[in-house]
Amino acid sequence: MTLALLLAAQITRLPQLLEAPPAAYPPDRLARGETADVACSIDIDEHGLVTQVVVEQPVAPDFDAAAVEAIRRFRFSPAEVDGQPAPVRIRYVYHFVIQQQRVERPRNPTGTVNGTVVEAGNRRPVAGAEVVDDTGAQAAADAQGNYALKTDAGRRVVIVSAPGFDGRSTVVTVPEGGSVEAPRVYLHREAVGDLQATIPGEKPHDAPVRRALTHDELVNVPGSLNDPIRAVQNLPGLARSPFLGGALLVRGSPPQDTGAYLDGHRIPQIYHFLGGPSVINEQLLDRIDFYPGGYGAVYGRNLTGAIDVGTRKGDSTGLHGQGSVDMIEAVGFLEGPVASRTQFAIAARRSYIDVFLPLFIPNNTDRGVTSIVPIYWDYQARLDHRLENGDELGLLFFGSDDKLTVVQQGGRRALPLSVDSHLAFHRMVVSWKRVVSDELSLSVSPALGWTRQAVATEGAGPGGFANPQSVYLTVLTGELRSEVRWKARPSLELRLGTDIELDRASYTADIQSTLQLRNLGIPITQRTQFDRVQPVQLWGEYVEALIGLGPLTITPGLRFDQIHWREHWRAAVDPRLWARYALSDATALKAYAGIYHQPPNGMQIDNDVGNPDLGLSWAAQFGVGVEHRFSDVWSASAEVFGSPRCEQKW
Repeated sequence: MTLALLLAAQITRLPQLLEAPPAAYPPDRLARGETADVACSIDIDEHGLVTQVVVEQPVAPDFDAAAVEAIRRFRFSPAEVDGQPAPVRIRYVYHFVIQQQRVERPRNPTGTVNGTVVEAGNRRPVAGAEVVDDTGAQAAADAQGNYALKTDAGRRVVIVSAPGFDGRSTVVTVPEGGSVEAPRVYLHREAVGDLQATIPGEKPHDAPVRRALTHDELVNVPGSLNDPIRAVQNLPGLARSPFLGGALLVRGSPPQDTGAYLDGHRIPQIYHFLGGPSVINEQLLDRIDFYPGGYGAVYGRNLTGAIDVGTRKGDSTGLHGQGSVDMIEAVGFLEGPVASRTQFAIAARRSYIDVFLPLFIPNNTDRGVTSIVPIYWDYQARLDHRLENGDELGLLFFGSDDKLTVVQQGGRRALPLSVDSHLAFHRMVVSWKRVVSDELSLSVSPALGWTRQAVATEGAGPGGFANPQSVYLTVLTGELRSEVRWKARPSLELRLGTDIELDRASYTADIQSTLQLRNLGIPITQRTQFDRVQPVQLWGEYVEALIGLGPLTITPGLRFDQIHWREHWRAAVDPRLWARYALSDATALKAYAGIYHQPPNGMQIDNDVGNPDLGLSWAAQFGVGVEHRFSDVWSASAEVFGSPRCEQKW
């Protein structure tokens, strides 16, 4: 049984007003000099477009109609809920004010006031901010927050205001026929609480026991040591593997039974050696989806669970960066815009424990010196671009390198010992997404990768195992993930996709072992050497449906997998099903069942050191549970689960 506390959905980015065409002032009201303030509720979709305007307190039919017509043409930057574009509702007051016409006096010299308007706290530009001065001259800030106000020369009082912000004023002296740079204006929000997330119904889940953590939640978890991904360790049913591993133990299963993914693509490990930090910089982290079991057909070739770490786009509003240096590592991060529709984010980290650690290792006369030196580094670089038709393109480079050396030397009672372990991987991921309509979207993401793993020992073990041993593995990987989502009707959504992985694994091993019958006779040292190339093709297709029947939600899924290596071929069909029944707005029952298959690795099916007749391992997962939301801040869930397993041989 597991018990988890879940946080409610949170707004991670507020919408920004980009375009605000003026309203048509009712002629009769203008002639009589009448003004009005029309308070409206505005629904903004995930693309930043206004879908509905409702007048909260009607003033007059003509004022109300003019305000609604103008607001419908507003354009905002999309809001984000849990790091994803989402519809929101805001409160907006449209002010009908009669501007006094300034009489032009040609003989009066003029000048220009240039300035910038940004939001206090984050320095994001406030597009559409109104700028006026004491002569009645007006200007508006553009998408970058810049404005140019033409006015009379002399001492001028400039007032800056924007909907939802407190106004600010500044004094400048305008030169005749020239320009002056005004101090940057920082506007403070006055009513953040007016912004509401409008998420109809329960947010869809990819699995009944999905744990979704956003960046804002992760950075506030105590004990994470400034590494948000460590927060996953606090979730029920999960533990870290000790010592050399960066893998995760989910529900007591071996690490290889849980898949680790970055933006949907599989990676060898999520943490550096010896309990080190995660291989992804915290500033690039957008969200973590943890599936301890019962996950849908999207993920395959894992018997137990999956962890998918998502990265975020760089900030398009300005250049930001940070760096840190301590006794263990140096970290750097930089993000910002390249053009109006393009932004980047880069990060890098390098440890230097190997420089300081030997200074603190004691030299024992009997035991000698035993040194354990870990060295790690990683990097990430992301570039995103939005095409004019709305398509999203992305390019992500990332990699990680871990080296661990254990050396024991000197001393009268200790034998020389040497253990070297190395794990490195590099990936390039390209992504393309198109939103055809509110009901249909598709995405394609190819990837190329290189993985290197090596272990070399000497003096580790009795007999022949004390002789030099070495194993080297190099894998070239090509992946392709694609998906189509179609909302056929409000109660039915379909999800179809492919999950393809092509590997070329190269193995080199030099292993020596000792054989002796009941400690009699001379030990026989047996040496095994081989150099092998093993191509593997992993083809996967899946289909999943989300069916809403009132309080009951049913998600059936079906996954097909085909595995090819040399002359061998295996196939699997995995049906999966989960359901959720809402007893009330706060309480729901859930249940799931499914079949999961996992193929053997290249060495397990090798003709010399493995068994080429191995089949696919499989497991049947099932579980039932209940969840209850106590408030908008936290909720709890309890679950009983089981997972019988079997090894299949052909």
